[in-house]
Amino acid sequence: MAGHREVYEQALKQGNSSAWDQKWDQAIAAYQRALAEFPGDPVATDHLGLAYMQSGQLDQAQATYQDSLHSNPQNPIPYEKIAEILERAGKIVESVQLRLSAAELFLAKREADKAIDNWLAAARLVPENMVARSRLALAFERTGQIKAAVTEYLALAAIMQGAHQPEKAMQAIEQGIKILPDSPELSRARSALKAGKVLTVPPPYKPGMTGMLAPLSDMQNPSGTASSRVATAGLEQRSTSPQDAAQKTAMAILAERLFEADKDTFDQRRTSIDQFTRGEEKVSSAHADQNRYLALAIDAYSRTQNKEAMQYFDRAFKVGFEHPAASFLFGTLQLAEGQVDPAVHSLQKAVEHPDLSMGAHYILGRAYRDMGKPYLSAIQFLSALRLADLKTLPEDQREAMQRQYETFLEVPENEQEPDQWNQTGERIESLLTSPDWESRLRLARAQLDAQSDSPGTAPLAEMLSLGKPQELIDAMGYLDVALQRGLWRTAMEQALLALDHGPTYLPLHLRITEIQLKEEKQTEALAKLALIARTYRIRGETVQTARTYERILQINPMDVNSRTELINLLVQQGDLRGALSFYLDLADVYTQLADLEGARQTYESALMLAVRNNADRSWQIQLLYRLGDLYMQRLDYRAALQTFQRLQQLDPADEKAATQLVDLMIRLGKITDAQNLIDSMTREWTRAGHQDQVLEWLEELVRVRPEEALLRRKLAETYQQRGRIAEAIGQLDALGDAQIEAGNIPEAILTVRAILSLHPPNVEGYQDLLHKLESGAMR
Repeated sequence: MAGHREVYEQALKQGNSSAWDQKWDQAIAAYQRALAEFPGDPVATDHLGLAYMQSGQLDQAQATYQDSLHSNPQNPIPYEKIAEILERAGKIVESVQLRLSAAELFLAKREADKAIDNWLAAARLVPENMVARSRLALAFERTGQIKAAVTEYLALAAIMQGAHQPEKAMQAIEQGIKILPDSPELSRARSALKAGKVLTVPPPYKPGMTGMLAPLSDMQNPSGTASSRVATAGLEQRSTSPQDAAQKTAMAILAERLFEADKDTFDQRRTSIDQFTRGEEKVSSAHADQNRYLALAIDAYSRTQNKEAMQYFDRAFKVGFEHPAASFLFGTLQLAEGQVDPAVHSLQKAVEHPDLSMGAHYILGRAYRDMGKPYLSAIQFLSALRLADLKTLPEDQREAMQRQYETFLEVPENEQEPDQWNQTGERIESLLTSPDWESRLRLARAQLDAQSDSPGTAPLAEMLSLGKPQELIDAMGYLDVALQRGLWRTAMEQALLALDHGPTYLPLHLRITEIQLKEEKQTEALAKLALIARTYRIRGETVQTARTYERILQINPMDVNSRTELINLLVQQGDLRGALSFYLDLADVYTQLADLEGARQTYESALMLAVRNNADRSWQIQLLYRLGDLYMQRLDYRAALQTFQRLQQLDPADEKAATQLVDLMIRLGKITDAQNLIDSMTREWTRAGHQDQVLEWLEELVRVRPEEALLRRKLAETYQQRGRIAEAIGQLDALGDAQIEAGNIPEAILTVRAILSLHPPNVEGYQDLLHKLESGAMR
């Protein structure tokens, strides 16, 4: 019997609150209440396991995570947590095995940093573990972490030598030299190996954080010694300003992109070092060029080689690579080289990415100041402050604060003198560049909240003398009261009054659309929402843009233009999965509108996006299936055939795609192609030991096309090979009846002879039938 969702959610919320306060007994009780409503719920189970661990109840924690593992074997968290418990208990071997399992599952979920963390943990416990060290070597190499990769290749060489495989040990060293030719450690290891000296397995590399590289600390000093020292001091440098934080994030995003591009390659390069030197992945030339230039750009950037990094980024862009993270780093390099106007263009592309927006606004503030545009500079700094301020608030207070900040962003340029705008920007920059700016921000928030009756309602911008548009804030307050009371006419009157104080204040216009909807003026509301969405997008307010388009689609799910705009926004943000999901929704809309051509174009666009960005293969398979089904609806069997052939190339073992292909080949008269495909599939499955799958597939093909002689003969032949003579005779009998009914006597004669060769129980009846067929008595 299903549990009560409200009780479950309340219990989960109480558990999280208690956990936040480190009241573990209360948290455990709350999570147990949640599980009482929905036994086996993965979220509550994982939370309960963590609460047990934090309270020191390791046996209960292990049992809880074990239950979670059984109910969802693809969830990596239980493997990771049980491994941690086993490590505490001194069960190193078991802990390492679970760490490796967790890493593979995290990798499958595209959480590369967590995969690396678990490989590092396994290598820390057992430095000689070949799987962990080989995976780390490839991961660090492919994500541009050259020093870390060299450490792992040195470890692999020592492990190979200890396994009496000196050739492979040398291959590991040579691979390390290939990526870092001037490494003295590799040079010494090669000489020692040649001399027969024993190599030592080094401990795993210890970066400050996995999956990303050390950023440049001072973009204004690209060639100075200070930057060089920071960049080469290791990965443990901590960021201070929003610029540094955004640079780290951008590097991590690009490294993750390279890591994901190599995921399929990982699956083929497990434990043997010779597999690391077999050549390049089977990807298109464009993808290979993009990945190569991107890796070189990341490496040069991490070494503060600005001009070299710019060249490689530029080459990556020229071969089709696009991503806000790359634009962000390229913009910082341009700014460091004094190319201010191009830098602004690059950084504006990065503003739309939620993880880079604050840093991009911050650097744009500096750029506009250098260009002598104090108003634009102050607005950019204010936008950065807004994002930083929102992070100091609970989730449920952020939307209201967002509206408060928009009143400041609406202040016209002539409201202050240029010197005043400069002062505003300088105050914000000074706040955000101090070493403890996050602490100072939280302190300022606490001071403001202490002065307010309602915490979290006053923006930090009030402390920076920007000026408070009090009239607009008051008018919005009156408007909200009217809306809460359902006084739509009064609310509209208040809204029109508020327009005098903030004619371009978008939250006010959003309120007006809600009033219009209540008054059943849907057309006017949708038109205004579309305008609001476009304005938000021009400003770089991607979260608000997405929310506005989503509101439009809530009102009118069939709005193709808004759904298309939302897709484009998600693509620019780098949200590949979100964009592909909305592509599927858009295709469904076209299908409901009976616009099958529009649906086809949508699926094709989504496929291009998935292929261009190396999306998980499951996305391509899903899109191809939908496209193939669409062609079947349109009776375009040739296009459907080509689509399902693409599917089979992606997954040769896909039985459903193979069934569709055989059916389409028969429909199109390609009998030889169908027979070749059937022979190929049955041969491969038989070789792999999947004989039962072969038989089930052939039976399904006969059910789909019972009249096709080729299929019945193949199924009868397979039954005969398995010794299932009666079933083989049954198939041939049905085939013979169909041939006689169709007047195909020569083929019927061959079929009856085949039956007789199997020595059927009623042999006389079949002999009599054969005589009649050969004598012409049944023509």
